[in-house]
Amino acid sequence: MNDGIVAVSIQVGTTANQPPERYPKLTLRRLRKLVEKFARRTHRDFSLKRARGTDSGTPEHSADITLVYPLGASTTPDDVVRFCRDVHKLIWRLLTQFYQNWVSVRVELSVRGQPPIVWHSGTRRGTPLADPPFLFPGLIARKLAFEGVFPRDGLNLAELYRTVAMFYAEIFQSDLVSDRVPGVWRIADSDSASAADIAQLLVDPAARAAFDASIVKLSADTETAEPSFYQASGEFLRHFQRASDIPVYYVPQFARLLAGDRGPIALGSCPYVVGAGCCEGSLLTTLGWWLLLKDRPETFQRFLRLFRGPQYCEAVARSMIGMNVVTATPHGLVTQRRSMTVGSYPGLYMLIPAGQLQPTKGLDQPSLFWTFIHELDEEMFGGPEDRDISDVMKETHIETLEGRLTYLGYGVELMNVHVVLWLLFEPSSRWWSQFRPRIELNWEHEGKRPKYVSLDQPDVDLVPSVYAGLDLVRRTVARR
Repeated sequence: MNDGIVAVSIQVGTTANQPPERYPKLTLRRLRKLVEKFARRTHRDFSLKRARGTDSGTPEHSADITLVYPLGASTTPDDVVRFCRDVHKLIWRLLTQFYQNWVSVRVELSVRGQPPIVWHSGTRRGTPLADPPFLFPGLIARKLAFEGVFPRDGLNLAELYRTVAMFYAEIFQSDLVSDRVPGVWRIADSDSASAADIAQLLVDPAARAAFDASIVKLSADTETAEPSFYQASGEFLRHFQRASDIPVYYVPQFARLLAGDRGPIALGSCPYVVGAGCCEGSLLTTLGWWLLLKDRPETFQRFLRLFRGPQYCEAVARSMIGMNVVTATPHGLVTQRRSMTVGSYPGLYMLIPAGQLQPTKGLDQPSLFWTFIHELDEEMFGGPEDRDISDVMKETHIETLEGRLTYLGYGVELMNVHVVLWLLFEPSSRWWSQFRPRIELNWEHEGKRPKYVSLDQPDVDLVPSVYAGLDLVRRTVARR
């Protein structure tokens, strides 16, 4: 019994005009030989038939190809990635070695009776493959792993993260060294790491401004044009995960953080879908190549040197910046498994609250404090995502909020070129006792109630960078 299918429909069209001499005409016979060779290599069935289409009123001769990949108990992530890449090679050959005007592709991913995920791609001669039908085969493999098509340990990322972490450890200096996650970590200096009184920050604009200004600021030098590849990548992600057009902050001078700049960090603004295309796209591209090359470690190291070295990092143009909060309570640290519909790290346990830094209505400067307040209301108490901060302040759990807030430092996660600011939230015992029973987590998490874990020995599969964040907490607490 199949657990699902990946069905690929390719239509290739040729005009009725004579092709230039340097291109052979893509006849049905030549097309059949090409597809048969592909099918023998992938051991997949196919169908091929002649079709007819029109292009701006000009008659065309075209053909339809259908390829079906059944998913079952013996399917592995490597199989899926190879199939995706082989189809991509087939499309590339159709575009470059024969004469035709266009190749149109429709892909359907069906898993165990769920509504199918369908996406389309059309590419004409002379245009780059900027929107291939398999932009991220690693994304498809990850989706199938979380849906149980093959065991999750078949997509065990610990080895990948360890390999990439060792690669970057020889390039960049970091305040923390971890083989769990590739990254550069900077511990906040003693002045920035002093605990702030949340009740005072809520009512004192000067205290809020001072807290924020020591950490982030608005950059005066940002690009205006959004990189088209990031946009295309983000649009592809929408087929699988939520990727909205809401504005978020990103880091224009990404390379400065890698060099050790401790802030305040200058920020620009871009649509979330573009930032996700940059950050999640980087991770998924690396994942896809690792699945293809993990049995050839020397070749994967060559990929890292050529495509993930310092020059790549310096060219990153839309690195989003987020906030992770270690909420330390008498019951433990507040976590829960992330939903499969979120844009990053679906299926792993994450600290709560957490989120991307977003512009705050009514403010002309980025605010880490108001981001914390907004995400606390949204993720722990089900507040609307786009609510004005003045409305959030009317909620009893925010209006009466008490405790301490400490800036721990930042991390640059080099697997997905994402910057994270780390906070320690220590609610007062009175506030926690009153509002803990009212916690109801939002759609970003698989459960409505938190999972509490130990700081020293968390017993869940956390987002990799969280382990470094917990180390920041331990070091900060030890300095008090």
